[in-house]
Amino acid sequence: MQYGADNRIINGTIAAALATLRHGEVIFIADAGGVIASSVQVPIVDLGIAPGLVSIEQLLPLLRDNGDIERAIVAEPMEAQSPQKYKFVVDTFGMERVTTVPYRPSMYAIRNASKLIIRTGDYSVHGNIALVGGYASADVKFIRNTEVGDIRILPD
Repeated sequence: MQYGADNRIINGTIAAALATLRHGEVIFIADAGGVIASSVQVPIVDLGIAPGLVSIEQLLPLLRDNGDIERAIVAEPMEAQSPQKYKFVVDTFGMERVTTVPYRPSMYAIRNASKLIIRTGDYSVHGNIALVGGYASADVKFIRNTEVGDIRILPD
């Protein structure tokens, strides 16, 4: 989806996070319904304007096109409970670049260890997506140093 003459991101916080995203670091896309405790020490950019605005469908292609994203991580129940959103994530990144993890505690732990949280206006069930930074090297197999320890996202 093209929004103007190009697909640049003009939000300075998001653009800076993408530009400095390193291998294994995470930008977390949060749906509108999730509560993020004040104890979470991660910067939050709230893009929610109205229900469904900004949506995952609007945001993900922009982040993919402007950042070095190796992988998308979603909660295991997303495929069954939000099949259209799951299909969109797979279509955006490719099946080989989408990983599922247990909803609890893994998605919350990944969120709490991320570099940036971007809250959308999306009210999808399990509409949270973790985007893992990458580059031309071996795939990231773990999200490291979360509150529940290292979380394996790829098998050996």
